[in-house]
Amino acid sequence: MLSFETTTPGGPLVPVESEIPQPQGSEVIVKMLACGVCHSDIHMHDGVFDLGHQKQLEVGRPGMVLGHEIFGEVVAVGPESEGAAIGDRRVVYPWIGCGECASCLRGDENLCTPGRALGIAAKGGFAEYVSVPHSRYLFDKGDVSDSLAATYACSGLTAYSALNKLGEVGKGDEVVIFSPYWVSYAEIIKLCGGVPVLIEGTLENNFKASAAQLEAAITPRTKAVIYSSPCNPTGSVFSQQELEAIANVVKKHEQVLVIADEIYELINFTGKNFSIASLPGMFERTITVNGFSKGYAMTGWRVGYICAPLEVSKAVEKMQGQFTSGNTGIAQRAALAGIAGDQGPSQEMAVQYLKRRDLMLDLLRDIPGIKTHVPEGAFYFFPDVTAFFGKSAHGHQVNNADELCMYLLAIANVSLVTGSAFGADNCVRISYAASEADLIEAMKRMKKALGELA
Repeated sequence: MLSFETTTPGGPLVPVESEIPQPQGSEVIVKMLACGVCHSDIHMHDGVFDLGHQKQLEVGRPGMVLGHEIFGEVVAVGPESEGAAIGDRRVVYPWIGCGECASCLRGDENLCTPGRALGIAAKGGFAEYVSVPHSRYLFDKGDVSDSLAATYACSGLTAYSALNKLGEVGKGDEVVIFSPYWVSYAEIIKLCGGVPVLIEGTLENNFKASAAQLEAAITPRTKAVIYSSPCNPTGSVFSQQELEAIANVVKKHEQVLVIADEIYELINFTGKNFSIASLPGMFERTITVNGFSKGYAMTGWRVGYICAPLEVSKAVEKMQGQFTSGNTGIAQRAALAGIAGDQGPSQEMAVQYLKRRDLMLDLLRDIPGIKTHVPEGAFYFFPDVTAFFGKSAHGHQVNNADELCMYLLAIANVSLVTGSAFGADNCVRISYAASEADLIEAMKRMKKALGELA
């Protein structure tokens, strides 16, 4: 089997041939179909995690097979395995304990240290095959693409827990999504048995759906509204006035709750972030979702939180303990130090992102055919690329955003994310969470490749 192992910190992954693992006991062998690249994979590859204040934590080691966002097909099962059959296509839950320590024995496997987490303590998904200790770590992906399913064990579970344990979203119930939206929102709602209802912002209004659109979308079946601000993928930020108008609509409908995703709160170029939960009558109607990955650069540490009415918080806690890893004391202490300590590093990070945004804005405006708004937060551009549809070059036909992304990957070696993943088929997402030198080089390559389409 072919796998890709780490070498020196920041060095290339090297291909290594080895025997395909043979299942023992309850083990299940999964052939890789899709594996995501998480920011924690990047930290492990680089060998360091930036703690701020010019301090670093050494992570990673040579010979690691990274990758914990895994989706694959069962190709072999051990003699004691139950609940898995050859041919099953499953998402792999990666946060696996040793099975022998006190934490594992009392059912808190997620608290096991060091555990057997795939891609961290054990060989992960950057390989043709991965060995999973038991079928209980496999779950069905539902009706979603393989590539999206691979991210579920890492990115989608907190929001899923919030929605699922509300006890309010049932089969046929509706949740309104402000579109463009983070990729997991719609599929999470479907997993809960609900129906996603999209209200769309456009490039002309900075991709922000309006209170009037929300009013028109609410029905007696509507149970919740979900949005992000600053937004991933657009970087748009809802103002206080816009959120007040949205709150006034919500308060007309007693059954409707708001899920406000504020993970990019500290990367906001408009000033202090405004939370809809702070408005009169909205705290008891709002679930605010946040964490430390973005504003405190703690990507991969898996520390997040919600602020919600007590009964909702308790319900989410019950589900959360069964689905996601319980963070180590080290990660939680680091999170506490981040939120309670000197905010200077986070503020400086936001300043640097603003500088890169302005650089990227100039570079994108220099590419004929690109239409973009000015992001107000996060670290993404979300330009309209319809000017390139119907064109071709180098044996590639471009008819949509998906094909444009594949063209740029093949010809320019530049990786973008199609807007179709976020509910906007005419756009692509460009991240500027990279060095200025890399951004300049990437835009140079993009400009050349796009200019060759005819």
